[in-house]
Amino acid sequence: MIERPQLKTTTKELPDIGDGIDVQHVLDGIKRKYITQALKKTAGSKKEAAELLGLPNYQTLSNWMEKLDVQ
Repeated sequence: MIERPQLKTTTKELPDIGDGIDVQHVLDGIKRKYITQALKKTAGSKKEAAELLGLPNYQTLSNWMEKLDVQ
């Protein structure tokens, strides 16, 4: 099992609530970013990328990729 560091996100990195936001759009953008990074780091191995992302299996990653249109 991979030990993952705690997320240290500052409010500067996230959009301000302002007059409202589409939180699903924000979350999808975050997922796309980390899926892409994980696939690059693992040379395209979905199994290894899913493990890096803390997902239960590569099928979950594949489902997210399809939903988010990540190649």
